[in-house]
Amino acid sequence: MEKDGRRSQEELNFERFIAERFADGEHDSEGQFTVDLRKASDKVAAFALPSDSHYLLKVVQVAHRFRTEEIRVDIGRFRTTLEFHPVVGQEFEMERLYTALADPLGTEDPLLVDLVAALYGTLKTDLQEATWEHQLGVQGQRLVVDRSRRVHCERYECELSEEPDRARLLFSVTHANPWMFWKGARHRAESAAVLRQFCRHSAAKIVLDGTDLVIASASEINSHVQRLAYEPAELTSSINFTEPASNILFELAGEDDPALGISRPSLSAYLVRREVMNVWAQGMRVNNTLRPDGQSSAAWMLQFRRDGENISMRWARKRDRYSAVLGLNFKNAGSKEPPRFTIVRSGITVVERAIRDPELEEVFRGCHLLIADETLKTDLSGFQYVEDEDFRQRLLSYAPLVEEARAYYQVGGEMMNIPEKEKLTFDI
Repeated sequence: MEKDGRRSQEELNFERFIAERFADGEHDSEGQFTVDLRKASDKVAAFALPSDSHYLLKVVQVAHRFRTEEIRVDIGRFRTTLEFHPVVGQEFEMERLYTALADPLGTEDPLLVDLVAALYGTLKTDLQEATWEHQLGVQGQRLVVDRSRRVHCERYECELSEEPDRARLLFSVTHANPWMFWKGARHRAESAAVLRQFCRHSAAKIVLDGTDLVIASASEINSHVQRLAYEPAELTSSINFTEPASNILFELAGEDDPALGISRPSLSAYLVRREVMNVWAQGMRVNNTLRPDGQSSAAWMLQFRRDGENISMRWARKRDRYSAVLGLNFKNAGSKEPPRFTIVRSGITVVERAIRDPELEEVFRGCHLLIADETLKTDLSGFQYVEDEDFRQRLLSYAPLVEEARAYYQVGGEMMNIPEKEKLTFDI
C-alpha cells in the first residue's frame, strides 16, 4: 500500500477497509479495490426477490426516493439500463453504499436498502456484470458487481452534461451471451411484463424501450363493480359495464411527499359549479345520456384537494402526483361492496385487493382507497407488507377522506339530475 493512502487492486477484506477509513477520518477511496462477496451468501438469501426481473422494481423504487420525474429503461439483448436524474440539490454518497453492501441487514436508510436489494437481485440473472454509476459535473463514481460476486469500485472523469448542477444516476446490467437466444428473448419479455404489471401507479414517468409506460386509469378504481347494460330477460346475452363511482377524490401530494400516479378522467364531460364543485354534465358527450359510462367518465363527481382545500378541476393536470385517491360508492350498486385497498410503495404496486377487517369494513365500505407509502413495515424483499396493528392504523388514518368525499357528493348531488335509481338510500 502506498503512503498516500492509494489502494492497490489486491483483494481486501471489505469490513476492515471500511473500519480503517472511519478510524483515519477518511471515506473516499482515491484508487480502486475489489471485494469478495462470497461470504455474504446468507445476506443475499435474506434479500431474495420473487423473480429474476424484480431487481428492476427495486431500482424504480430507488428512483422514486430521489423524487425523479422520469425514468428511462432500455431492455436490450446484451444490456439493460435504467437512467434517471434526482431533483437538483439531492446528493448521493457512494461511500454509504459501500458500508451497506458490507452489512445490508444493519442498514436503516430505505434508499440504500432498495439499492442493495437491486444489486443482490442481479446475482440471480444471467449476469456478466451489474453497475451503479453516479455522475455530477465532470466527476463520476462507479461500482461494479461481476458474475463472480466481486465488487470493483472506481472514480472516473466524464463529459460535462447540459445540466452540470444536476446529477445523473445509471443502473445497468450486462447479460451473458448464451447461444440459446430464445432464452434471452423470453427473459427480456418477462422483464418488460414485470414493469408493466407493477409500475402502473408510478408517480414518475417511465419510458420503456422508447415508449411511455401506460399508467392506471381512474376508471379502474371501480372496475370491481359491474352492471348489466340490459336486463337479462331482454337479451340472450348481456354485456357488463363498470358502474361509475359516486365521487373520486384526488389528494395532491406535496413536493417532498410520497406519491402515486393515476390518469384522471377526461374533464370534457364535467362542469365546474361554485368554483370548486366538479360535476358530471348530462348529455355533454352523447345526447340524452343519463349517466356516466364508467370509463371515460369514471364518476358522477371529481374532487381535487390540495393542502386540505378543494380546488377546481381547471387546475388539475392530466397526470399529477397524488398522496391518496379515494373512489366512493355512496348510493349505488357498489356501496355494499367490501373495501378495496391499493398501496403503492415508491412507485411499485404492492397491495391491490380487498381486506377483510371489521373496523376497516365499517369505515371504508363501498370505497376503493389508493395510498402512497414509504414507511410501513415490509419483509426484507420489500414486496410484502407486515399486516400488523400499525398497518391497520395507517389505513384508518385516511377515514377523514371518506367523510370529505361524502359531504362533497351530497352538495354536488343537488346540482345534477341523478336518476332515481342512484338516489336509493342504503343503510351504510
